[in-house]
Amino acid sequence: MSTRLNKAAKGAILSSVIKKTLWPRRKELLEESARLAEAARLESLNGREAEARAAIDSVKAASKVLSSILGPNATAKTNYCTDTSANLNCNGMAICLSFTTSHSFSCMDYDNLFLHVKTETEYRIVRYNHRSDQIIVKNPVLAEAILNNHTALEELTKEAEEIGGTIRGILNNCTSIKKLRELWPECDAYLPEGIENANIQASINLPVSIDTLNAKLTKYSAAA
Repeated sequence: MSTRLNKAAKGAILSSVIKKTLWPRRKELLEESARLAEAARLESLNGREAEARAAIDSVKAASKVLSSILGPNATAKTNYCTDTSANLNCNGMAICLSFTTSHSFSCMDYDNLFLHVKTETEYRIVRYNHRSDQIIVKNPVLAEAILNNHTALEELTKEAEEIGGTIRGILNNCTSIKKLRELWPECDAYLPEGIENANIQASINLPVSIDTLNAKLTKYSAAA
């Protein structure tokens, strides 16, 4: 008997396809984005990060002395010295980049086709006085690299939504793994481990282009 598909199983299949195809490229771009954020941050400090760090440490030490003498509210503040992201201005375009240290795949939301990514960030010294302020990226090569990375991420997001929509359309026409294989013979390469044991519930959607889907997935599989 062929395994029947419920919504949870369909969501697992959708996530598996994206993880095995588009995710490696997405992760690569996110890692590049983090490197560019760090480059822009360091450029804005003009080589004086060590001085800034020493000054912040000095202020923190002074805060401990003040609070011990005058009470916990009597502290020197460094509220706008560090952050987990930088608001950049690249040739007039505002882009916020995070100081991310790791990226891992979470899932592709079945309903809204949003790609969820787990990240870890860290606080770093940044050069602005308020979160709404921007760091102007003066290096034209760096600014272009940031813009190109931003564009590539936007384009890949659209591609993921299109592919995800196509896969969701296929799955919505399937009530079982057997039916999925009839509609999309190449699906076995992308199915998550253990999916044959899932319970299934039927759902209907519009037909989709299998040839177009396979062409797109092949492109990203070859690059992974």
